[in-house]
Amino acid sequence: MTPYEQTAHDWLTRYGVIFGATRRANKMPPWNRTPGQSKRQHWGVGLETSTGHRLTFDFFQSISATAKGEPVTAYDVLSCLASDVSLADMSPDDIAAEFGPMKPSEAYRCHAWGKRLAAFLAHLPDGAVAALREIQ
Repeated sequence: MTPYEQTAHDWLTRYGVIFGATRRANKMPPWNRTPGQSKRQHWGVGLETSTGHRLTFDFFQSISATAKGEPVTAYDVLSCLASDVSLADMSPDDIAAEFGPMKPSEAYRCHAWGKRLAAFLAHLPDGAVAALREIQ
């Protein structure tokens, strides 16, 4: 286990979160419309708290990890969620300004995802969000 993976494992253990991922067919992430880009590993990810609260979502592995055939790890997912958690506090306009040109509907979807993630994280003990933001 790499030090990064250990950090993710420690966060999951400390805050009582169960991680699961199921491989799905490779496909293009919905936000990537660049011609010539290759498909990425697509995973169905689930997180569950010790109190039974669940969060399920699609996760697309990086281009490099897809090319190497590497399976998704808890670190891969948590490091992305560490930045996604800030989306709940941003307006769709701020999201579009921060992440580049996008349709208004995409900015609203990003904001909605941030709110959904924040709602899940609210069920975790104090300090979980701050500790998650440190996973990078």
